[in-house]
Amino acid sequence: MAHVGGVRGLAGAGLVGRVARPNRLGTLGHFMRTKPLGAFGAVLLLALIFTAVFADVLAPYDPYKIHQGHSLVAPSPQFLMGTDEISRDILSRVIYGARISLWVGIVAVGLGTTSGSLLGILSGYVGGKFDFAVQRLVDMIMSLPTIVMALAIMAALGQSITNVMIAIAIVISPSACRVIRGTVLAVKEHQYIDAARAIGCGDLQLMLRHVLPNVAAPIIILATTSLGGAILSEASLSFLGLGTPPPTPSWGGMLTSTGRSYFEVSPWVAVFPGLAISLAIYGFNLLGDALRDVWDPRLRGR
Repeated sequence: MAHVGGVRGLAGAGLVGRVARPNRLGTLGHFMRTKPLGAFGAVLLLALIFTAVFADVLAPYDPYKIHQGHSLVAPSPQFLMGTDEISRDILSRVIYGARISLWVGIVAVGLGTTSGSLLGILSGYVGGKFDFAVQRLVDMIMSLPTIVMALAIMAALGQSITNVMIAIAIVISPSACRVIRGTVLAVKEHQYIDAARAIGCGDLQLMLRHVLPNVAAPIIILATTSLGGAILSEASLSFLGLGTPPPTPSWGGMLTSTGRSYFEVSPWVAVFPGLAISLAIYGFNLLGDALRDVWDPRLRGR
């Protein structure tokens, strides 16, 4: 009885199921010193967000405007990144393309990571036949190449930005489910879970109050690293003609016909959109790796 009473006291104080969380990132200066590549990735992402938010101010021209007589003009003071085959300013289209890539990436990763994580928590916590059925479904989905699965979904749903986000979210969710399930299986074995169950916590309360906070760090890391892949998937679908419909400026869409047809004579039509895709993915990967190193106890000393 004394033991249960002590546990109740801990629960009342909000200590059961809550591990001590030190300030792992520390100050911004400490993070920049210890994880310079991660800080550089964060700078790239801040630049991407700034570009997307203030595209109306930063773009020198309307991305849809056709400048008569300026087809495939090389980079110059008037057109810093040149023009495409129908005389549109590439710099303006690259700047506005950041909005599409960032919006699609955030929404798709948010949907995919959230749904996959919730299913992973349920699968790991409930176990038994439910866990077996969910994991076999995950195995089946993950056995298909991601781009093939995304193409099949887009072929079924049709070409639109909303369908692109749905397709990418479906592709992302199985890996999120698998990763979070493994973390939940480890969390379930901790003594504070047994203590909380002993004082009468129900399954829903255990999952929301004691399991979910302790798998939040992997979810954040997974979402950060998945953003780069989501941007690449959107660009790949647009490149194949099943992504963002034209004439909406999209980095992948800018590579669809123009980049392939005119690359040898006008390389700038493909170089600058491709560079924007590479920098965005590079920034997300650097920041995701840094967050993983900071939050993973096995890697914290590196």
